[in-house]
Amino acid sequence: MSAGTAKAPWGVSDFLTSVPSTAAWRASTLWIASAVASTSGLCYNNSIWCLNPRGFFRAASCHFLSNCCGPRDVVTAGIRGKLDEIRARGGVTWAEPPGDTEVSLVHPTIDVRHGSNFTGGRESSEGYFSEVEYWGAASLYTRLF
Repeated sequence: MSAGTAKAPWGVSDFLTSVPSTAAWRASTLWIASAVASTSGLCYNNSIWCLNPRGFFRAASCHFLSNCCGPRDVVTAGIRGKLDEIRARGGVTWAEPPGDTEVSLVHPTIDVRHGSNFTGGRESSEGYFSEVEYWGAASLYTRLF
C-alpha cells in the first residue's frame, strides 16, 4: 500500500512516501477488531494531532467523525441517527455517533485546520510543535494554506 497522490493537493506529492503495507494492515486490523468487539460497534482512534498555521498540537477531543471505525452498517446507522437528530432538533451538540471503545494507532491522524473548515478553527492551549514523528515538519503542510 502506498500513500495516494491522485487526490493530494498541489505540491504535496513531492514529499509523500510509501507506507509499509504490513504496518498499515496491522493498524487497520486492530481498529476494526476493536470496533467489532465494542458494545456499540464503533471505535474511535484517539491518536490525533491538529495542524493550523502555527504548527502541530494535540487534539483536545478525540472522538472525531473522521476517526470513527466500525462495520459499514453500524457507521451508516450512527450517521443516519445524527442526521435524524439534526432534522428533529435543528442541530446537534456532537456530530459523532456514540462509540464506547478507543484505540491509539501508532501513526497519528492529522486534523488540518486551514481556516475555512466547516467546523471552525482550533487552537492549542498547551503550545505548538514544529514536527510530529512520521508526518515530519509542519511547514511541509502549512505552506499549502
